[in-house]
Amino acid sequence: FYVNPLVEDQEKRLKRNYFFLSALKTKTDKVTEVSINKAKETKIETLYSGQLIKKGHTLVGLCELHQEKTPSLFIYTKTNTWYCYGESTGGDVIDYVMKKNNCQFLEAVKILCQAN
Repeated sequence: FYVNPLVEDQEKRLKRNYFFLSALKTKTDKVTEVSINKAKETKIETLYSGQLIKKGHTLVGLCELHQEKTPSLFIYTKTNTWYCYGESTGGDVIDYVMKKNNCQFLEAVKILCQAN
């Protein structure tokens, strides 16, 4: 029997979202404001695995989120944010982990809290 890949992907997404919503309701996996603030204190440059070039208060490197030959990832150390000019996307440290690990908010906060 034929399974439409779009419907299958949508079902997987719904199951994954249901899992994260149910995890939020349990006390052991509860994300608090304290854990979010702790996660946001993690410096983005410590999560980057490549070489960064310092230009003032900005660090520049090849973006790990896509293949490229010229650096387009900018990490702004004063605000602990990033922006990739190749993909036209950016954000804070939690957004970076979500994009890099292809995960949801809850999992990204857990990863960052364990890194600290």
